[in-house]
Amino acid sequence: RKEGFIAKYMEDFSSLSTKQVDLMLELAGKEVEIVVRSLTNHLSKHLEDEGAILSDTSRHLLDNANLSLCLSNDKEEFVKLFDMLHACIDKSYGAMTWLFELHRNATENKELTLPATEDKELTHFAATKDTSSDEITHLFHSFERYTTITPRLIEYLLMN
Repeated sequence: RKEGFIAKYMEDFSSLSTKQVDLMLELAGKEVEIVVRSLTNHLSKHLEDEGAILSDTSRHLLDNANLSLCLSNDKEEFVKLFDMLHACIDKSYGAMTWLFELHRNATENKELTLPATEDKELTHFAATKDTSSDEITHLFHSFERYTTITPRLIEYLLMN
């Protein structure tokens, strides 16, 4: 229901104000990919029709959406978004720098959280794998770069 409402509300994306975009981001909450999907669809449609131009409203959405969470929730939508942005953004130094920073901030955010299914799989791995503490420490530091491991898993790893 939420996805349907947001998609319908954002159909005419070009007529939305930044306040309306903020409202949709707030409504989407942790399901930010719903709003990102609306933007991606809008850009795709207009790129085919007349060549998409990244509006101030679009930039506002991208600057304020939690794209790290979008990547965590729906990697395919995240990739589509950046493919679309690459196709429609002007290739000036300033625009490309903005696009690079947007991507870097989304992919290097250390506050990523695991979707529930991955969390369970990792917990199962830690509970069943016979590893030394050095291997667990190495695993932890490697994985920490991309996501924050849940507190109960850290507690389990430290206790064993």
